[in-house]
Amino acid sequence: MSLSQSKSEARYEIDAPRALLRLAALATPDAQRLGRIADAAVAIEDWDAVARLAETHNMGPLLHRHLGEVDADVIRHGKRLLGALAVRHRRANATLTASCQQILEEFGTAGIECIVLKGMALSHMIYPEYALRPMRDIDLLVPRAQAMDAQNLLAKIGFTISQDHDFALDGGRYMRNHHHLPEASIERDGMKVTIEIHTDALSGDYPESLSFDRVESNAQEFSLDGVTARAMGHGDMLTHLCRHAFEPGYEVRIGSVTDIVSYATRFANDIDWARFSRERPFAANGLSLLHYVSPLPASLETLIPAGPGPSHPGFGMRPLGTILTNDVSLSAKLGELINPPSWWLHAYYGQAVSRGDSVIRWGKHAPRVGRWLSRRAKAALNI
Repeated sequence: MSLSQSKSEARYEIDAPRALLRLAALATPDAQRLGRIADAAVAIEDWDAVARLAETHNMGPLLHRHLGEVDADVIRHGKRLLGALAVRHRRANATLTASCQQILEEFGTAGIECIVLKGMALSHMIYPEYALRPMRDIDLLVPRAQAMDAQNLLAKIGFTISQDHDFALDGGRYMRNHHHLPEASIERDGMKVTIEIHTDALSGDYPESLSFDRVESNAQEFSLDGVTARAMGHGDMLTHLCRHAFEPGYEVRIGSVTDIVSYATRFANDIDWARFSRERPFAANGLSLLHYVSPLPASLETLIPAGPGPSHPGFGMRPLGTILTNDVSLSAKLGELINPPSWWLHAYYGQAVSRGDSVIRWGKHAPRVGRWLSRRAKAALNI
């Protein structure tokens, strides 16, 4: 193996902190899983590294809770470090939840329909406490015809609308017709609260749409800390979560793995998995591939694939912009663009582990890269 190959392989090393976080990627682990988490925690030598990685992957409060359920003196320092993250996110989530409650009530009065997306919905639906799932902002999906009404209402109640965003509801040129409006933000309780009003839960880079009109009929109600709210139905929810989890990036966020597997576990008895696999093959395949990142629980055993999985599980293709601006040769950039990790190819393109890498790489990935480059070139040229 050459020196460059050795360095490349080192990028995919599963060190002790990463192994611990991957084992902890379940909202409500059973006793056996907690035992494995405890064993992995005992092997940790650098808890500062764990805390940094946990914050990056949205896992700090949940890992703190898991460690609180196991007895090992050696992890006391880790509990203290993670406890500080848990306190911070508890306060932030309380502020974000209160802000979302206010917005939903204002929307209801104004007759604006709304579906709560991602972290705000998941934190209240599948986690033992909503403070366990860190959130950065609040994402809300509204009918396209009501998008500007929703944005204007946010401005009316004190939110500042960002001017650093190019959006056109009239179907303007590429990158102008984005899937969410400019960010709206406000300062509350010493923190910045950011709202994104979406007209589609997915961007134009995806081959499908999750607009309000497409998902509204399957929406489900949940309690947002006492306020009735709506989230996407099971199929749309898992499709949305998997699409976002497998976006180009150095590594799938372990918090996203937690969201997907924990949601599937929470509603395992409510989902017809045979039908789900037929109607939602992308999400079903994604769930099965996550088994190679963090073992799926017994309730999802029908989704566990047989045999060894693709190489470098959990690692992906870096974002397009990162690759293109990297200070390396053109051939090196093209090599990285066309040869991402095998696991990511199977996850991003919804291909079973039995599918050959070369078929995915040249039959699906190369044309998609061409499309990405073409769209961005048009955006740069404003055509």
